[in-house]
Amino acid sequence: LESGGPRDLFVSALVAGSSAAACGLITIGDELIAVEGHASIDFQLARQLILGKQGTKVSISLRRNQGHTYQVELTRGSAEYIALEHSNKRLTSENDQLRQELARMNQSTLNAASDAEVLRAVGMDEQTRGLRLRVEHLAHRNSELEELLARAMGETLRATQEVKRVEAVQGALEAQLARAL
Repeated sequence: LESGGPRDLFVSALVAGSSAAACGLITIGDELIAVEGHASIDFQLARQLILGKQGTKVSISLRRNQGHTYQVELTRGSAEYIALEHSNKRLTSENDQLRQELARMNQSTLNAASDAEVLRAVGMDEQTRGLRLRVEHLAHRNSELEELLARAMGETLRATQEVKRVEAVQGALEAQLARAL
């Protein structure tokens, strides 16, 4: 932020990878008109309201030079934290997709096994052999998916631990900054 007067605050830069840059709406030169509903604020109060616990949200109202006003909700945190948060969401989504595919494959395996039992009961050996091969293939695919899911869950756990580490570092830095001010 840059002050244009006692109560005039403007966006002077966007930190690469930050929540403000990632939202894609904020541009340099936009005027800050409110933070968390507080309007007509000075630089210190704006800074105090914008900074907060990493991972929490902050609501900011801005005005473009053409007079258009808009509001954004940003996640507080360093660029590293924001990147880890996005990575964690992506990995969680991948985990969910793998679990769904694993459930479908398990159902297909059960259906194929059931079909093989019916065919065996009526003496259709050739078709039964084909179904057995299908069941074996599906069982192998299930094993592969379970391994992928386990790896993705491990990555999600590591990303979550890294987020916690970054939060702790930010907390320490914020405490040092507060003491310095």
